[in-house]
Amino acid sequence: MISVIALVSCGCTRNAAKEEASVNIEWHEATYGLEEYKEMQPGRPILALFVSDWDLTGQIHRKVFEDETSMEILKGSRFLCIWYDCTEPDSLGMRELKRLKQLALPVTVFVDGSSAEDRFIDTPVNNEKIYDLLRNLRIVAEQVAASDR
Repeated sequence: MISVIALVSCGCTRNAAKEEASVNIEWHEATYGLEEYKEMQPGRPILALFVSDWDLTGQIHRKVFEDETSMEILKGSRFLCIWYDCTEPDSLGMRELKRLKQLALPVTVFVDGSSAEDRFIDTPVNNEKIYDLLRNLRIVAEQVAASDR
């Protein structure tokens, strides 16, 4: 059981970072591949979750990632939060999973933007551990953004 969280980091100015700090985080269904998001949003951290309707663990992960506690942890961050629907075999989510050479669901990919490699993380099943994971990802994203300044 693997969950894919993608964190992609892109360059931005201090003023833009301050303006985005007040923005609440929302999850969006992915409409592009991860590489396209990296190109369109350079320097911005991206959090991606790959789930399907038939995968109960993935549905639980998605609910936890979207719950009030998770949103509070990510509030004020620059994360673009996206989820890939992998329910259908020919879906964008399944094509991305194959490109990433990941076949088990759910999947969490972490891309920090400072390297060319995507890092896959085993997403915990326990809510508190998921919250800890999100806190740690936020810290890494902030460190990457600070090093880009």
